[in-house]
Amino acid sequence: MRDSQIEEYASKLTLAPKFRFSEWPNTSIPRIAPGVYAVYDENDKFLYVGMAGANLDNSRIEELSKIPGRQSGLFDRLSFHASGSRSGDRFNIYICDLFVLKNLTETQIDAISNQTLSLDPIIKEFIRTKLCYRYLVTENTVVRELEDYIQRNGLRGELPSINGKNSQEGTL
Repeated sequence: MRDSQIEEYASKLTLAPKFRFSEWPNTSIPRIAPGVYAVYDENDKFLYVGMAGANLDNSRIEELSKIPGRQSGLFDRLSFHASGSRSGDRFNIYICDLFVLKNLTETQIDAISNQTLSLDPIIKEFIRTKLCYRYLVTENTVVRELEDYIQRNGLRGELPSINGKNSQEGTL
């Protein structure tokens, strides 16, 4: 795809409405759709760019749409982020490592190490109270390239602080 087309998608993402994770689930997101999303903190700092649904071509979307209650792509990915669960979710692990751990009390740390407290609900609370996101539904053939473009070039010149790629710094 030409850079100008990818830049146009990135521009559309920056203009998309912003939603708070506290208002999850978001009924405006199609239940089966590929796309890209950007996550921001409460001070509008760009934290993370992600994508979902690279395997959702039109025939797969049609096939999955026939299954009552089926969800795949953007909705599933953002739903999992909103859950706070670390299992299989790199974004939630980053949020835990970079934001949640440093704010734990000694009491919480002891309870976690004694298996009487789980980190996941604490991560969920952080995500739901501190973070928001924008999303853009795209064709499945665009999601990987668009995510990579944003990781390298940012949105409006701002690289995602968690998973941005910078030639001098590398990536997380």
